[in-house]
Amino acid sequence: MEAWQKRQQSAERISKWIGIFIASAFIFLCALQTTVLSVVPFPKALQFKGSYEEFVVCFEASAKLSSQDGITSYRRDIKKPESRIRMAQVRGFLGPSTSRVLYVDHLKEGYRVTDGYYEDAHAKSRPVRKYDWIIVWLCGTGNL
Repeated sequence: MEAWQKRQQSAERISKWIGIFIASAFIFLCALQTTVLSVVPFPKALQFKGSYEEFVVCFEASAKLSSQDGITSYRRDIKKPESRIRMAQVRGFLGPSTSRVLYVDHLKEGYRVTDGYYEDAHAKSRPVRKYDWIIVWLCGTGNL
């Protein structure tokens, strides 16, 4: 076997091992992320002090709820128009149905953000994503 053939074989072997390493590292990171996120519980509600208007502006600018999986509508809820803002992610084209909802309730001292899944769940509703709850916490505490 000539020298260039040996170099070719070793290069192929090295590239195969690099590919295996990259693929296994990617699978490991995906498994780690899934495991870490699965042990973090979903909050049902968070309460904050401050202005709810600043929270809504911050949340609309940062959260995945407002930028993924379809059209997002922000509107006042029909039941309590003076004290509740409904931020809903609406899915569907002909018959839209709400899939994820956050309620912002005005309180005397601050506001409370509630996951709508625990209030009025239906067949197509889902809880709010965990990283959206991180954005809720960061916007509510003023860190974002």
